[in-house]
Amino acid sequence: MEGNIKIVIGSWGSYNECNERALGSKWLDLSDYSDWDEIVEELKKEGFELDGIDEELFIQDVEGIEDRSVNWDYVNPETLFNTLKESGVLDDDYKYKVFSAFLEEEAEIVKEIFTKYSQGYTAVALAKDLQARGIRTKKGLYITDKKIYKILANTKYNGKIRHGDTIYDNIYPKIIDDVTWQKVQDIHAENQHAPGRKKEIYDFILSGKLYCGDCQRPMVGESGTSKLGRVYYY
Repeated sequence: MEGNIKIVIGSWGSYNECNERALGSKWLDLSDYSDWDEIVEELKKEGFELDGIDEELFIQDVEGIEDRSVNWDYVNPETLFNTLKESGVLDDDYKYKVFSAFLEEEAEIVKEIFTKYSQGYTAVALAKDLQARGIRTKKGLYITDKKIYKILANTKYNGKIRHGDTIYDNIYPKIIDDVTWQKVQDIHAENQHAPGRKKEIYDFILSGKLYCGDCQRPMVGESGTSKLGRVYYY
């Protein structure tokens, strides 16, 4: 395999007890194992008490999966391994490349949704555009306007998550910068306070057709308001 996926498996029990297994297992190359039972045997060799204190496992570190929206602490390593194994990602270079490209595209789609919504696109218009381009969720479903609203309200894309009364900013990486995040929240709040107001959506002529010559990403239109209140589109 050209792009191997490796993980370090941790145990919540050992982590909380700060014992010799608190730092987790050695790096495990998932392509080296034919089934989960082989990984179980490897963990037992390292002293994991899987029927006792080390019963609840989690992914302590990962390489080869560039999904910045995932909190790996809450992903079951057995589930991850079985999913990747059954999909062929661990044994086929082509499938691994497709898988990696999909994760990279997903992050770019989230950025696109926030950027365009901040420029005046409605959730309905964004959903129609994504559906027309054949873009779907991980489960293979089309992205609806309701899904877009959930994405726009999800603080993990801004690198923050609330647990009880505490907000953590060191668990999720920040996909959306603070300025864009706040602008989107302000627009959403304004729309909620004025539900009868017409929410315009402007379809720029070159939208989806014009790409940056340097980074090859699609370029988007922008609008601005003059001192007299007249709106101009660029």
